[in-house]
Amino acid sequence: MEILYEDVDIVVVDKPAGVIVHPAPGHETGALTDELVRRYPMMAHVGSDERPGVVHRLDIETSGVMVFALNRKAYLSLRRQFESHETVRKTYLAVVHGAPKEKSGTIDAPVGRDRLPAVTHWTVLAKRGGVSLVEFRIDTGRMHQIRIHAAALGAPVVGDRIYGDAKRDLRLRRRPERQLLHAVELSFLHPSTGKRVSFSCPPPEDVVYAVLTHHDATEEKDMTGIGQYNEFALNYVAQAKAQQANSTAHESAIVADKAKRRTPNGFTWSLRRCGSCAGTNLD
Repeated sequence: MEILYEDVDIVVVDKPAGVIVHPAPGHETGALTDELVRRYPMMAHVGSDERPGVVHRLDIETSGVMVFALNRKAYLSLRRQFESHETVRKTYLAVVHGAPKEKSGTIDAPVGRDRLPAVTHWTVLAKRGGVSLVEFRIDTGRMHQIRIHAAALGAPVVGDRIYGDAKRDLRLRRRPERQLLHAVELSFLHPSTGKRVSFSCPPPEDVVYAVLTHHDATEEKDMTGIGQYNEFALNYVAQAKAQQANSTAHESAIVADKAKRRTPNGFTWSLRRCGSCAGTNLD
């Protein structure tokens, strides 16, 4: 777990894939909240004892940006924001099988046993050999929302064991070890200042290289950028491909952009609308 930002009210982290947010049956140890409470003891009794500081969640296999509350005031403010869906903005990157028929659009369809309303916006960033890199923005935050909506679009998330396509997963040259979904940006109103803050972090290596190597073994197609995301998609994959050719696989998880803050490995990653990795943007 990497700490992206902290102050007296909140801590923002980059959640690794495979780590559960809070203890649950079958996952009684090793939760993200366990480590956070050790670092921030004041968080232990914020919210419920079982889910200290938790104001939203990510699936155990999903990586990316999360915020936790460090005091009651921050907890109540953030809970209201996440429950109302009015001020929180969440953006994800996913690698999917195939692609939605349109390069961008909105799906408004209820999800879950209670058929709760859910709205997801998508934009295809790039396609290559049977898989696509897709940006998802959600107006609501229902359980498994993106995964359900992606499957409904005919483009299930690669590696999704519930809503995905196991047969197509098996045909990939580099078989996924988890669902390739990453929470790339999170924006909300700071509980003390009321100002908008935005946090972003680069996708992990498995998401980046899916565009390069997770193509159907029976197909060979060139990557094609789509629509207004042409430049981003091309730079994103071209940079990684060039680095991969030079046997620097780990470095190529980041797209070079000298205008942004440099990461320790000498590259920076950025997405349209996103601020610098591990940074905040104040409106």
